[in-house]
Amino acid sequence: MVTDALMAKGYEAGSKFIFGGNEIEIYEDGSAHLVETKGLAGSTLKMNEGLKILVEDAMVPFSYAINSCTINPARCLGIDSRKGRIGVGYDSDLVVLNEDYSVHQTYCLGKEML
Repeated sequence: MVTDALMAKGYEAGSKFIFGGNEIEIYEDGSAHLVETKGLAGSTLKMNEGLKILVEDAMVPFSYAINSCTINPARCLGIDSRKGRIGVGYDSDLVVLNEDYSVHQTYCLGKEML
């Protein structure tokens, strides 16, 4: 699971930013476009939204989909000895999702984040 989310993810449609020296604007569908040419600059897909697409639209079994968002990226980055799963000796970075895949709560190194 890979998102190409720009730093503008989480912002409302109509928000504008400077990215790579270019002004971009967030569209209603969450995509980011260059203001000058209207060309696609990237997306604002969040990992939890990508997980939902994998499970509900692509029909990927949940166990495979969640691994693609957790342990698999950690392995690719070579940090799977401390990230990517819940276990003794692993960093306590957690995201608790609601049934609709929206974020309910996050924890970073065991501390509740706002």
